[in-house]
Amino acid sequence: MTPAQRERGSVLVEALVAVLIVAAMAGLWFDTLAQGVRQQGTLADRRIAMLVAQSRLAVAGVAHAGGGQDSSGSNAGMDWRIRVEPYPDAGDGIEMITVSVGKPGGTVLANLQSLRIGQ
Repeated sequence: MTPAQRERGSVLVEALVAVLIVAAMAGLWFDTLAQGVRQQGTLADRRIAMLVAQSRLAVAGVAHAGGGQDSSGSNAGMDWRIRVEPYPDAGDGIEMITVSVGKPGGTVLANLQSLRIGQ
């Protein structure tokens, strides 16, 4: 084998290694991009869930009287649940309102609580 042939073989190996490195970097970049897109979707869902929870908490503060009441429904593609119950160790008249919001059949994405003087 002549020195020129050895050099051509060496260049080929170096080119293959460079292609492998570029392919590995592209794979990592695409994985990072896909993960960012998934997180963006989750963040948007949480933002919508928080808006629904705030809206439902405002309504619950006015509409629900008396403790031990549950109500539920759906807004903006999110399921919500409101629980009104007496606040522990506070005596009569103080209620705790809990609003939970999540995707249908999924986990809770937003959970808000507030206290209210009973009516």
